[in-house]
Amino acid sequence: MKRKILSLIMALTLCMSLAAPVFAEETIIHYAQWDAKEAQLEITNVISVETDKIETAPGSGYFAPCTTYFMSAPATVTYLNTAGGYFALQSITEEARMSKFIYGHDIIPPTIGELVEDIDVSAGSVYHLDVGTYLAYTTADFSAIFLVVGNPNPSTPVPAPTPPAPEPQTVNPTASTVYINGEAKAFEAYNIGGYNYFKLRDLAYVLNGTEKQFEVGYDNDTRAITLTSGESYTAVGGEMVQGDGQSKTATPTPSKIYLDGNELNFTVYNIGGNNFFKLRDLMEAVDVYVGYDNATRAITLDTSKGYVAE
Repeated sequence: MKRKILSLIMALTLCMSLAAPVFAEETIIHYAQWDAKEAQLEITNVISVETDKIETAPGSGYFAPCTTYFMSAPATVTYLNTAGGYFALQSITEEARMSKFIYGHDIIPPTIGELVEDIDVSAGSVYHLDVGTYLAYTTADFSAIFLVVGNPNPSTPVPAPTPPAPEPQTVNPTASTVYINGEAKAFEAYNIGGYNYFKLRDLAYVLNGTEKQFEVGYDNDTRAITLTSGESYTAVGGEMVQGDGQSKTATPTPSKIYLDGNELNFTVYNIGGNNFFKLRDLMEAVDVYVGYDNATRAITLDTSKGYVAE
């Protein structure tokens, strides 16, 4: 196929930008965006996808689709279908991608990057991509596909994969004995996914008066749980009430958690109307030592020592 002359136009108007999270590294099939709708590329290690529509010329009123795939390195791109046109694959700068260039016909000029492959790519062609930013362009579709592999520009972080939301689950009480600074305490606690979860207000209650005490608050407007280190805990009633020893349903808590104004990325469960925190998560945040005796299955909390990671 004869190479055509191509034009390069800088987009001035970004009219739509949508980010679609991918919950883990996935292999995604990219389909043509306009009439053909055929599968065109198989792209591995995708962690996030962003779709744009960009004006093809200033004031033209015509918009072309542009999809950006963020991938972990190394990644693989396989051409699946070149019917009705052909592809260009080009290594470009991250600055060129952020400028939202879009393209005229066929191939991309070498002024914005090194050409990896231009015309007459056959179906089944496979390319292994290291860290960098790439442009895949197809004349069958007249749409642009950006491939961001790894993090080629540390000042522009690659969107992190969004973890799946925890599901409600049936949980069983934990059988461990708990010692707070050497004194045995009885808690309502549950084992969730192999970790011990304790009622937040119970832990605040038993640590009150120690050097690691913290206050617990709740913002009704934002539905956020707030923790303030160093402040004495205000009891609300119901602290240290024992459970009935039966299995319970644990439902993920949607509330954001803040310690001294800083958001904590914790998984919290609501059980029977109370918020239960993973013991080690919370003790790490307030810097309390956690020990475990395998022989006696005893948990030790020591406020005179700092937290030590497992």
